[in-house]
Amino acid sequence: MSQSALPRDWQVALDLQDALRSAEFAELRCLSTSLLCRRATKLPIDPMSTALTSVIAERTLTRANVRAIVDGVVRMIDQCEQLPSADRPKVDSAIRRLLRVLPPPDAHKIAVTQLSHKRKSRRAIAIRLLRNAPVSAETGTTLRKAYETSKDEEMLHLIARSRAAVVATDVLWLLSRITEDYWRMRVLQELMACSPRRAEGFAAGYPMEFAWAAGRLGHVRWRKVLRELGTASDATAPTCRMVVWYFGKIRATADVKAMVEIIQSKCAALSLEVRRLTMTVSSSGSARGRGWS
Repeated sequence: MSQSALPRDWQVALDLQDALRSAEFAELRCLSTSLLCRRATKLPIDPMSTALTSVIAERTLTRANVRAIVDGVVRMIDQCEQLPSADRPKVDSAIRRLLRVLPPPDAHKIAVTQLSHKRKSRRAIAIRLLRNAPVSAETGTTLRKAYETSKDEEMLHLIARSRAAVVATDVLWLLSRITEDYWRMRVLQELMACSPRRAEGFAAGYPMEFAWAAGRLGHVRWRKVLRELGTASDATAPTCRMVVWYFGKIRATADVKAMVEIIQSKCAALSLEVRRLTMTVSSSGSARGRGWS
């Protein structure tokens, strides 16, 4: 029902509710930042918690304000585990909102400490915060240890986003535990960008991902390696697709033509095989039919 169709008394009630919310926000905006920080980080959770954080986000925080929020969040993290399980999601939501108003370096330090938390909801808060953060080699090690405990593959995705973390880790271990093609490609892309010879060692084991990463980087230095991958007798269709895409990206006309011929020959061979299998199935079906009659 549109607002114009509402009875007049209902519309007035809705308008008054909006006015009341505006009044509540106005009262909060009259408070000092230090008082807002104290209320927002106090347990039990303030009924106006969401509004408090919204008003804090409007302010320019001093280092004293930041320190107060950091200390308050750490205190909330410690005290949360003593609360009934039904109350913990509310605290987690408040922590998530407060971390968002902190300067990234301060928020990321707290997030890293929550990667190994026993509850998935708390780990999810940390992972979400770290997605756009520079992940150091040290943080990469923390992520690997946390993954070994929780098996949250998103932690490995955070490593894959970071060149420093990829270079510092056991790349073969990382590739073998990531299940998505895209994230394996990201690992190789980061490695190829700073350690190309080391990256070449993974081309044979992960040809499609390697070709995909090479195409994104668009450097001609991978031409010889990809030529070998594309012309290999066991090259899969996804690998051929990425190899020819790479050759197109670097405008290697002769290699594109060669790959087109290879793909066409694979298509022809597949058509013959499909035809043969169809005839075999058809003959088998006819034989069974005669046996039943």
